[in-house]
Amino acid sequence: MKIVIDGKEVSGGIGGVTLEQIQEAVDNKLANYTPQEVYSTEETRIGTWIDGKPLYRLCVEIRTASTVHTQSYIFDAASLQIDKLVHFHGSILLDAFITPLTFYNGGNYYSSVFYDKGKKQFMSHVGDAAYVNKPAYMVLEYTKTTGQPAASASGTTEQSGNFPLDMPSMPVSASAGDSKEED
Repeated sequence: MKIVIDGKEVSGGIGGVTLEQIQEAVDNKLANYTPQEVYSTEETRIGTWIDGKPLYRLCVEIRTASTVHTQSYIFDAASLQIDKLVHFHGSILLDAFITPLTFYNGGNYYSSVFYDKGKKQFMSHVGDAAYVNKPAYMVLEYTKTTGQPAASASGTTEQSGNFPLDMPSMPVSASAGDSKEED
């Protein structure tokens, strides 16, 4: 049996390959490895969304709402040219705790963050002074209005914000927890 590692024929050891040769091959491969989970304060392309458009990720440092029970602008996203906001999440850095950016813990213990599509801004609303003007991190994943959809396997492309024309329809069924009212 002939074994080739990185274009070189190897011999010796078990099955003709030594442990050192295996370790060297693994080390060489890992030396050029770049993880795909990139979190950066610079816009980074991370893949392709289901409509064929490039998918981007951006991490931002923000502060929560400036007053209790009032919506506050926390991040202007106009320059990002967001088409579809696929996912966003984050954490609030409190004095003794770290908590999710959006949560409800009963009564006035809540924080809510949402994206105002018309104003192209992220807004924050908090229910207790403990969450006012606190530092936070937010991770955004989105497509852009300038991204072009890729052709599908059949050659069709996205039209008018819908999925590719050759995408099969999926049946919709109620989950076990859903109930239906009958007339």
